[in-house]
This record gives sequence, C-alpha cells and structure tokens, in this order.
Amino acid sequence: MSVCRGAYVSQPELPLVPGAQLAGRVAAVGDGVHTLRPGDRVAAMSPSALGAFAAAIVVPAAAAHGVRDGMPDKPAAAICDGHVIGKAVVEGPG
Repeated sequence: MSVCRGAYVSQPELPLVPGAQLAGRVAAVGDGVHTLRPGDRVAAMSPSALGAFAAAIVVPAAAAHGVRDGMPDKPAAAICDGHVIGKAVVEGPG
C-alpha cells in the first residue's frame, strides 16, 4: 500500500501496477509444469515485487504455493511475505 500512497522507500516510476503478494487460481501452466493445474488455488510473491494487483500475472511455478479451499485470499497472500520480513529482521536494512 505504500507504493499506492507514493510513500515506498524506493518508489518505482509511474505508470505501474502495485502489489507484491498475490493469491488466486491458476489460469494456465507452461510446458513442463507438473506441480500445478488450471484451477488450483495458489499464493505467491510477484517476481518483480510489483504487478500483483493486476487482473492476471505470470509467476514461476516454483514460486506458487498451494492454498487450501476455505482460506481467504488476503491471509493466503500475506503468508508469502513472512520470509521477506524475517530476512530483514535478521540481516537488517539493505
């Protein structure tokens, strides 16, 4: 949300589609992907840390984590951010 307010530490240039964490359903998979199928619920981090608020986004299959039915999208997407926050706490800024 900081990006939307123009308050992010390293504000990207406009125009942009904000959003780092995402959750939704797989629309299609690439050749050689055997771990996901269209219709699967997944959560992931955007590869560029932007674009997750778009109507559709492409992420590597290895970055998409299964989400159980019944779990709302917002908490599912938020879980993907835990490692980023943990790394920043352990290593400090930068």
